[in-house]
Amino acid sequence: LVSLGLSIKFVFDQPNQNVQLFETYYKPLDAPEDNFRSEENSEAINEKAIMASDAYDDLEYKKAIAFYTELLNESPKSSKYTLFLGLSYMNDGKYDEAINLYNLHTSNNTPYDEDIKWYLALAHLRKGEIQTSKLLLENIAQDSENYYANTADELVNKLSKIK
Repeated sequence: LVSLGLSIKFVFDQPNQNVQLFETYYKPLDAPEDNFRSEENSEAINEKAIMASDAYDDLEYKKAIAFYTELLNESPKSSKYTLFLGLSYMNDGKYDEAINLYNLHTSNNTPYDEDIKWYLALAHLRKGEIQTSKLLLENIAQDSENYYANTADELVNKLSKIK
């Protein structure tokens, strides 16, 4: 009976490490209307974007998801709306939705592309998909121009110890 307890504890310890690492490295960004990165076409801030940003700021992620979904339907190539819809999903515990959304994104050299790659890797980490997360993080770490390169490298090293 004692050995059974130890094996059960081991099974539950690994996912906890994944979650702990996720919680250590996951820092949501400020809402897009609160930061000053500009997209390639520097679109005007519309009313729906302000409402989406306000919902995100107020931690009302279900509302933010609805607004960002509408905005993304209107501007399907917007990496800003893709990023913040995915973050809203993640903040609402919907990691599969975030992963599916981020996997559909094609880099188009916007200021948000690096963030999308980073949060995609973190979403996989949160789900316990260590190998996928590690591969994505290694890819980020290899790009010395990437804002997240050093942090990704650090996280890869920590993930290597989990197995």
